Amino acid sequence: PCALVVALDISQRKLHEEHMNLAMDAAASAMIMVNSKGRIVFVNKAALSLFGYEEAELLGSPIECLVPDEIKHAHPGYRGGFMSASKTRPMAKERALYALHRSGRSIPVEIALTPVDTHDGKMVVSTVIDLSERVEAENAMAEKHQELAVLNEELMQFAYSASHDLKAPLSTITGLLELCLEDLEDGDLDSVREVLDRTLRIGMRSADKVEGVLEIARVAHRPIAAEEIHLASMVNDIWVDLTGSLDTTAILDVSVDHEHSAFLERNTLHVILENLLSNAVRYADRDKTKNTIEVRSRTEEGAIIIDVKDNGIGIPDESQARVFDLFSRIDERSNNGLGLALVKKHVERLQGSICVNSTVGTGTQFSVCLPLQNMRKAS
Repeated sequence: PCALVVALDISQRKLHEEHMNLAMDAAASAMIMVNSKGRIVFVNKAALSLFGYEEAELLGSPIECLVPDEIKHAHPGYRGGFMSASKTRPMAKERALYALHRSGRSIPVEIALTPVDTHDGKMVVSTVIDLSERVEAENAMAEKHQELAVLNEELMQFAYSASHDLKAPLSTITGLLELCLEDLEDGDLDSVREVLDRTLRIGMRSADKVEGVLEIARVAHRPIAAEEIHLASMVNDIWVDLTGSLDTTAILDVSVDHEHSAFLERNTLHVILENLLSNAVRYADRDKTKNTIEVRSRTEEGAIIIDVKDNGIGIPDESQARVFDLFSRIDERSNNGLGLALVKKHVERLQGSICVNSTVGTGTQFSVCLPLQNMRKAS
């Protein structure tokens, strides 16, 4: 008997395979080769670094060990479908894709699949790109965009508040100075001194209000130091500044039904009350012979409640749900729709709440509730 022995030199093939492995090992992107049974037959150093494994732990393991739990059960089907299609393509082109680190955390990735015919059969090379830095940068950019949007809104509200706080007292000052000129022509110096004194007080309060608005803008969502507030005095000062520039015969009635002064953010409370009083004057019912605006303050169940009530034209039921919305205008008397939105923002910043109750033809009441932990009794 004879035997035929054929010897094949596969040194070139081995050398080629070694060169390929070296090239894949040197790649910056993670690369994983999987056979037709879904078992890992090769991983490069970048893949080991990305997923936190040793080479011996991954070789021979199912590729599903790197797949998040939520899609792990469906992955064999996806893998089988790709083996049948057998053409290069990206994975999850239209949705976010994640791989599983050894620690259990998810890694945002981008994966390209490439079929490869080898002497051991068809295999798939997965090129995995770690998107963690890109996703982190995108999230940081989104946060910055949101911060800019908030800052733009606050800048707009600041501009409104500053102009609103200056418009009424400046109109009052203008009117008082006109009276001074008339009194000077008549030689009534006592009246001139009285009017100038009143003008000076309004100017000083206006400067304080502008500084207050600036302070609110500077601190954003951080608290401002609380000050002792004499509510009736604050409301009356606001009323003097308002009525000098508005055509109104409304009568103000202030009642404080608690013994102690409140300790609150003075400038913030001033903005809240000024907007509510201005709103009440603006929506007075001109057909009524007497327009009244009542401000009531009381303490109740750990909170101070301030009601601003008028007997004006009222707010239609369908409009009440959006009176606090930014740029919401109820009718032609509305300004730019920022006033009540600004009020609500400041109330919520003080961890309080505000609500409205209104009936067309009868009037409107705004109720502001501020928690007592923002106050302390006067010593």
